[in-house]
Amino acid sequence: MTPIRSRWAGGQGSRWESEQVSPAHLLTCSPAHLLTCSLSPPLLVSLSAFALPLLVYLLTLPPGITWANHGADAGDLITAACTLGVPHPSGYPTYTLTGWLVCQIPLGSIAWRFNLLSAVGAAGGAWFLFKSVNLLACNVSGFRFQVSSSRPRTANPKPETRNYKPETRNCNVAGLVAAWSLAFTPLVWSQVIITEVYGVNLFFVGLLLWLGLQVRQGKMRYLFWLGLVFGLSLGVHLTNLFLLPMLAFSFQLSAFSGQRSAVSQQQPFTIHRLPFTIYHSPSVLRLFSFLPAFALGLLIFAYLPLRAGKAPVTWGTPDTLSGFWALVSGKIYHSYLFAAPLHLLDDRILVSLRHLTGGGIFILILAGLGLLELWRWAKDLFWLTLLTSSF
Repeated sequence: MTPIRSRWAGGQGSRWESEQVSPAHLLTCSPAHLLTCSLSPPLLVSLSAFALPLLVYLLTLPPGITWANHGADAGDLITAACTLGVPHPSGYPTYTLTGWLVCQIPLGSIAWRFNLLSAVGAAGGAWFLFKSVNLLACNVSGFRFQVSSSRPRTANPKPETRNYKPETRNCNVAGLVAAWSLAFTPLVWSQVIITEVYGVNLFFVGLLLWLGLQVRQGKMRYLFWLGLVFGLSLGVHLTNLFLLPMLAFSFQLSAFSGQRSAVSQQQPFTIHRLPFTIYHSPSVLRLFSFLPAFALGLLIFAYLPLRAGKAPVTWGTPDTLSGFWALVSGKIYHSYLFAAPLHLLDDRILVSLRHLTGGGIFILILAGLGLLELWRWAKDLFWLTLLTSSF
C-alpha cells in the first residue's frame, strides 16, 4: 500500500491536500526524517495530542507508591487489583480488572505500572478530546445541531449542509489547545501520575464524548459501543452518571427533536397516533438500541459479589443486596454530600476555579470564548456544555 502524505494548500479555504508518497521517495529520506516523510501533518498533530502529555507524565511519574498529591488510595487499589479483591466504595470493578491485567505485565515495579496506567489513560483521554473538539470545530455549523435561526444565512443559504475537512489547521489548533489545556491543568496533572482512578476515568470520559459525537452524526454502528462503554465507565467512577445529558443529546432523547421515521411519515399526524409517532421516532429507536449495550456494560458490577470474601481486600459485604448497594452507592461517604454550609459556597467555587486553572485565568478566558462561539452557532450545544460541566 502506498503511503499518503499531505501538504498545505494555501489561500482562502486552505486545507490539507493528500498526495501519494512512493516507496522510492521514502528511500531517499534520511533516518532522522523518515517519520515526517511517511506521516501526514494532520496525523503528526493528532499523535502529538497524545504523545506530549504522555511524555511529560512519564518525566514526572513517581517510581512507586507516594503520599504526594493525596495519593492515599494506592495501596488499597493495587492490592485489590492484583488479588482480584474488592477495594473501597464504590468498588471500581472496571478499574480493578484493568489493574489485574497491569499486574501481569513484567515491566518495572507493580506500583510504577499502576502510575503508568493512570498516565496512559489520561493521555488517551486528552487524545479523544482532541478528536472531539477537532470534529466540532470543523462541523459545528453543519453537524445536525439545532442551529439558531438568528444566524445570518445570506453567505450560505444551506449552512446545515456545509462540511469542512477535519484536517484544517484551525480545527487542529482548537483540538490541541483543548487537549493540552486539560492534560496540563495542575489538578489533573497531579492526579494522573499517581495510582488513582481518575486517569483511567479521563480515558472513558473522552471516549464517551467522541462516541457520542459519532452517534450524533448518524453513525449508528457506534451506538452499541456508546452504551457498552458508558456501562463500563460507571465501574471506574460513578460521577460519569452526570454525562447523561451529553448522551441524551447524542441520540436526541426527546421524541419530538428529530425527524419522524419513514413509517410514521406515511400517515398524517393525529392525536390518537401520538404513541405510534413517539415509538417510531429516531430518538426512541436509538434508545432501545442503546439500553441493551448499556445493560451489558453494567454486568461488570457482578464482579463485586462474585469476589466478595475471596481475597485479602474486601470492603463491606457486596454478596448481600444491602451490602452491595452500600458499597456501590458509597454509603459511608453520604454524610459528605452537601455538608458545607451555604455561606461557604462562594469560597468553594473560587477554590474549585483555582484548582482547575492553576491560579491563572488563561483557561477561563479560552473557555469563555468557546462558550461564546457555541452561543453564536449552536445554542443547544452551549446549554449542553454548560449543564454537563456544572457537575
